[in-house]
Amino acid sequence: MKIVYQNVIWIVLFAAYNYISLAQDPPIEFDIAAFFHEENSQTRVAFETAISKMSIMQKTFSFNARSHVIPEGDTFASNNMLCNLMASGNGLSGVICPGGPKVAAIMESTCRNLEIPAVNINWRPSASYMNESVAINFYPYPKLLFQGLGVIAKNLQWRSIVIFYENTENLIALQDVLKIQDYDGTKSALKQIQNKTEYRIIVDCKTEHIIDILSQAKELKLLEPHFSYFLTSLDAHTVDLSVLDTTANITTVRIINPESEHFQYVLSRWKQYADGHGITNVDLDQYSIKVVARKLLLELV
Repeated sequence: MKIVYQNVIWIVLFAAYNYISLAQDPPIEFDIAAFFHEENSQTRVAFETAISKMSIMQKTFSFNARSHVIPEGDTFASNNMLCNLMASGNGLSGVICPGGPKVAAIMESTCRNLEIPAVNINWRPSASYMNESVAINFYPYPKLLFQGLGVIAKNLQWRSIVIFYENTENLIALQDVLKIQDYDGTKSALKQIQNKTEYRIIVDCKTEHIIDILSQAKELKLLEPHFSYFLTSLDAHTVDLSVLDTTANITTVRIINPESEHFQYVLSRWKQYADGHGITNVDLDQYSIKVVARKLLLELV
């Protein structure tokens, strides 16, 4: 008789569980849109991995990743796509803005007007989010970043320097360096630098331009052993400088630790997601992870 009662209790509990499960409302869906300039990129994998994990961990809410590739610099087409996404389906509950500063600024303005959370993952010197209620920037805090660059320049003990920069906005990032050093801030070509007696050069440029600039410097014999370079790009550590075959002193800075246990764990999930979704042609080596992807991946996960 005892066994019969136990069986009845189990049947009742099982029926109650199924009734409750069936009676529950379906999870509320939230669409999160992200815009990229490349079809397959580290940042895209980081975003979709994070959204996938959030959906698995949540039972009440369901998050849908909406990844879109947009032309770089085309503000009209990009903002038009954003507006269409907002007007369709469930609308948007959040937006990951693209890397281009002009496009990102337009999208942030649209999101601000519609009170939709916007996330920026690139540094924009004119952007300030301290008083914004719907915008956040995952890029390293500018003030601390600038101070860090200044400390590095001071510890190098360079009495005078030449600064080679791509645009005037980049000088804002070097403000703490300029306070410490005597410098030649002329936006000069490498040939003009060649005519100077300075052997200590700070190069502030996009990561993808580093090899091209230093290769030209080598042709002009500006990568001889007595030359010293400081590359300010936070992703300079991902560049293979060995192709330059030089004995010049080249200093880079890295704000991530690719050998940390947490980073290794997150990166393994990233690789698993990429393999499971057929995402190829993305460099997943731990020493090739760029700052933007790393910040997005670790902040959202």
